Amino acid sequence: MAPKPPSEFCERASQALLCEACALAAPGAAADASAPAPGERIASESGIDEEAALALVAAPETEAGVALANAVAPEHLEIITEDAGLLAARVTTAGCVFVGELSATAFGDYAAGSNHVLPTGGAGRFQGPLGPRVFRRRISTVEITQAAARELAPAVATLARAEGFPLHAESVEERAKD
Repeated sequence: MAPKPPSEFCERASQALLCEACALAAPGAAADASAPAPGERIASESGIDEEAALALVAAPETEAGVALANAVAPEHLEIITEDAGLLAARVTTAGCVFVGELSATAFGDYAAGSNHVLPTGGAGRFQGPLGPRVFRRRISTVEITQAAARELAPAVATLARAEGFPLHAESVEERAKD
């Protein structure tokens, strides 16, 4: 299998896995197949810019993790922990927060009602998703149940593949499995 770029969106995009206990195993089999090891250089047919990044970041405690997420202001922020909803309420700068292990980014992009046009490059510190109330600060939050994941995944996967985002499609298909 050919290496895949760190992000389907752009060659300079960065991704991070932030955790308190970074002695953890890989995030999952699906991630193992598509993501490089931390620090590994990736190339695609078009090449990957040297500024692209994939990082494993150790936070000494949850508060530090929330502070880092707010400082980075990511376009998409997936919170996968027992108290995901409580943590999501403390995020103030992400374009969209995805709450819980079933809430794949692609659900928000294609079916769950959040906006697909989100602030990038840290712009979430001052700008929310594009919408009629663009001058009022807001954050989209997506939380998907197992039943909803099963129902939405086929349509979301079709749309994601049509747009050229195969990893989005795989992310919802994996979450739709029992």
